[in-house]
Amino acid sequence: MITNLRSTATSEVDGSPWTFDVLDGRPYAVVFGNQKCADDVTKIIGALQGAPETADLDIVQVAHVSGLPKPLQKLATRSLRKAKEKQVAERGAERARLGLAPDAGEKLRFALDWTAQLTEPAGFSHHQKEAVTLLVDPTGTVAERIEGPDVAAAVRAWYASHVTA
Repeated sequence: MITNLRSTATSEVDGSPWTFDVLDGRPYAVVFGNQKCADDVTKIIGALQGAPETADLDIVQVAHVSGLPKPLQKLATRSLRKAKEKQVAERGAERARLGLAPDAGEKLRFALDWTAQLTEPAGFSHHQKEAVTLLVDPTGTVAERIEGPDVAAAVRAWYASHVTA
């Protein structure tokens, strides 16, 4: 089981590389999904960014695409890019509804895991039928691992204990 994400490198859906260091100093959630639980991932992110208590929580959505044949990778990337654009637009509208700046694109990152470097250490695989959410403290340490789509209440409680006024 992965215990710390600090310095872990990955890439955004557009191919640009980044590391989890960019989130240092603030708590965040990492939501792992695959094709089997994509709807659950969307539900989790919507519940978190659509609630005032967690609207400012940084979320990293990790798509498990390891093992996908080369010919399908371009198609998958295009599909996932469109999914991110839709989620960012929906989350922006939710934030505006809550009276917050519509900046969901800054609060939602979308990583593609082609090699299972993130998903495997988190105990997530292509066989998984439920999303997995990691709650990560401001130092990059994984504080909690939760399986399933109904995580919003647990995430809200955890986030409230990590937010400083």
